[in-house]
Amino acid sequence: AQVLNNMATVARARGDLARSLELHLRALSIWEHAAGPFQDATLVSVGNIARTYAAAGDVSNAVVYQQRADAILEKQLALNLAIGSERQKLLFVNGVRERTDRTISLHLREAPDNADAARLAALVLLQRKGRVQDAMSDTLAAVRRTSDPHNQELVEQLKTTTAELARLALNAANPTLADQRRLAIQSLEIRKEKFEAELAERSAEFRADSRAVTLDAVQAAIPDGAALLELAVFRPFDPRAERNAEAYGAAHYAAYVIGKELAPRGFDLGPAAPIDEAVDALRAALRDPR
Repeated sequence: AQVLNNMATVARARGDLARSLELHLRALSIWEHAAGPFQDATLVSVGNIARTYAAAGDVSNAVVYQQRADAILEKQLALNLAIGSERQKLLFVNGVRERTDRTISLHLREAPDNADAARLAALVLLQRKGRVQDAMSDTLAAVRRTSDPHNQELVEQLKTTTAELARLALNAANPTLADQRRLAIQSLEIRKEKFEAELAERSAEFRADSRAVTLDAVQAAIPDGAALLELAVFRPFDPRAERNAEAYGAAHYAAYVIGKELAPRGFDLGPAAPIDEAVDALRAALRDPR
């Protein structure tokens, strides 16, 4: 699969995008079976397919595969943030920055009028900011502090199951045992969902904290006549660049406006450096009594 991936990269660099896609899809089929759906190799493969479709101008398929990449990454984040120290969690969240850059760039640079690309970028922005907050807090702490011994036992079972699932789903494994590993992952996911459902029934706080971030849920929480404005920094990504070192541009600011019933709209506010300089100048002027 790695050889196929490298051949696909060469084909894309030579301008043979059809051949590149064919090779990338073959590599993905292998990675999904041998490494599993949440492994880094699978994520890279799906991301490469999204990039190649974008380079070919096929926005619809680029959005489909970018959505798959972001769904894998959201699962990785959920598992990684369930284990490890606060510092490790923040380092992992910071490490996914390039994936966020790609999703926002796909919308603002490659498909500014595509509603699906706009929804995906807005959703990813909300999810990644939510994950940063998750990294700074322990959603199970309040449940653990309760005097109910059954709740405490459920929390420990959930933590143990999640840690085991993360170890199995995120780490490289022997590809000859792929079928057994896939069945074990499915079994652990079922157990994890069972513990989560029982905790949600017994704890309103856990039920609120553990809800998945969706665009529909966020829009439902916005008051009538109001809008949510989300700001972000992203580096414009060029899917046609031969190397990643050349693909990312200087940082830009982006803004996404999300209304209760209106589709999200995104705006590229321009390079971050001159905006930062203007902000610094304004703040300095506001501090000057003259």
